Amino acid sequence: MKKIDILCVLYVFSTVAIYAQNSDTALLKDISYSIPNNFYIIDYAIGNFISKEETSIIIFCDAVKNKNASKTVQKTFLYEVHNEKPKLWG
Repeated sequence: MKKIDILCVLYVFSTVAIYAQNSDTALLKDISYSIPNNFYIIDYAIGNFISKEETSIIIFCDAVKNKNASKTVQKTFLYEVHNEKPKLWG
């Protein structure tokens, strides 16, 4: 009986993790269309950077011309997330 309980818990956690990755991917896809063509996304961080109630994303970008060199942050963008849609904040 304990094995079934453990498997159920693992299934629930893996399903939640997959859903979280899919929502992150959808947000990043929307954001990548709004970033200027001369930049590409290096990394991102999701949190409450603007206020405690609002989810926001910081996007770290590098210039496309540096793509084969070591990555450095050339530009950062801050997006506010409302109803699963990103809105440029600053």
